Amino acid sequence: MLGNYEIKVSTSGMPQKVASGLDNVFKDDGKVSYDFIAYLGSQVVNGTNHALLMKQTLTSGKDVENIVLVILNEKPGDKGGESLSVVEIRTLFSNGGTLGGYTINPQINIPADAKAEFDKHFAGFTGANIEPFALLATQVVNGIAYVFACTSSLVLSPACMERSNSKSVKLVKIYNKFDKIEMLDVLGDTEKHLSYSFSWI
Repeated sequence: MLGNYEIKVSTSGMPQKVASGLDNVFKDDGKVSYDFIAYLGSQVVNGTNHALLMKQTLTSGKDVENIVLVILNEKPGDKGGESLSVVEIRTLFSNGGTLGGYTINPQINIPADAKAEFDKHFAGFTGANIEPFALLATQVVNGIAYVFACTSSLVLSPACMERSNSKSVKLVKIYNKFDKIEMLDVLGDTEKHLSYSFSWI
């Protein structure tokens, strides 16, 4: 997980400089396209790094869709996003490969049935407040598996006082017919975020 970010999730937009420079960074070459899902937060470095959650579509041969974490750097003094550059594009999961079989269709307005499954599986969960902000994908297995993008905030307790304000972004996978939750840490406000997660399979 990438750390030391100020987590400020927004599904409605992103900072103006990032928005204005995005088209220059991701010029459509007919082979790959990117669709914005959410702005996740920023990190002060040499300039400012911005983290975005995006859907990536590779159109060479059979279309492959990925959910990716994109890190963009805004150089100091950049007035209009002209010098925005890609630092990293990290694939979080795909509709092909070992985690295949997903229907990737990001939805900010989470359907009621999916939200009900999320709430059912997290009833009584302790240690962190985990809230979904998007449904990213579904997979038909023995029932349905849902993949959510979520914010996580640690709950204040004597055992984690120094991390009581710690926030992160996670991907959460839920199987509706099983008592099973899987999590993948994506972005956090500390380098060593205290994780209440299971392995991502």
